[in-house]
Amino acid sequence: MTRLSLHAYAVPVFALLIACSLLFAQNGQIVPQTAVVKQADGTAEYKAAERGAWQNAVKGSVLKMKSAILTGKRSTVELQFESGVTCVIGQNSYVELAKLLKNQTNNSMRTRLVLDSGQLWIEMPSYKEQTGWFDIETQSALVYVRNSVAKVIVDSNHTFIDVYRGTAKLRHKKSAKEAIVKPHQRGVVVAGREEVQVAELVSRDEQTPAPRFVQSAGASAGDELSIAMLSVQSTFAEKKDLNSIANYIALEIDKNSSIEVMFLDDVEDMLRAEG
Repeated sequence: MTRLSLHAYAVPVFALLIACSLLFAQNGQIVPQTAVVKQADGTAEYKAAERGAWQNAVKGSVLKMKSAILTGKRSTVELQFESGVTCVIGQNSYVELAKLLKNQTNNSMRTRLVLDSGQLWIEMPSYKEQTGWFDIETQSALVYVRNSVAKVIVDSNHTFIDVYRGTAKLRHKKSAKEAIVKPHQRGVVVAGREEVQVAELVSRDEQTPAPRFVQSAGASAGDELSIAMLSVQSTFAEKKDLNSIANYIALEIDKNSSIEVMFLDDVEDMLRAEG
């Protein structure tokens, strides 16, 4: 077996989303996943498809891809996804479960929510035995989260992403400009401005109380993973072909993030130099 490892040293594992997308695209059995309502408070409804009838969201309701959720004033819905992600949808919100897919061959999950209005919180696990990525689309932005606890807010002029643990990438849909948002930071896309702003997160009075996992994330924000490793291997490909694949991924990671990319040989040389 030919094996080549690429090591990336930086704050988030998030930048490996490029490679994760390649993994999901590999041949495999793609099947739908579902989300289950763990808790619903106040006035909350869902419908199974665009033309489906609205039903009350209650504990145990099963939502499939293309379902939509609508919450009223002082209402929340907590969803649990098969990938282990928890999502709490706040009051006066409209959310569509646009993409809920699972590749059974490599145990990878892909989820996309469309937040038309309102707010939601995301708690993602630290993936170990499966590859998973989760993103939220709004009218003006795309938010990619990885191993994160975060909040996304949409109003008529803004998309906000508040990060409490892990990292997120905020991309302007029109200009394609983007920025990495780290713990205790807020990223903003403003309607009519082709830019992405990032600033320190300032405490604000919440109309909807934050879920418990947000408070615990704040206490452990300094424990996030700081080293990411990507292994490229094959029983058929020549080493030169694997070198080309690894070099391509390394260049993409280097171009799209602030990560310093190092090959295994570089790491070994560095360790020898340190004795």
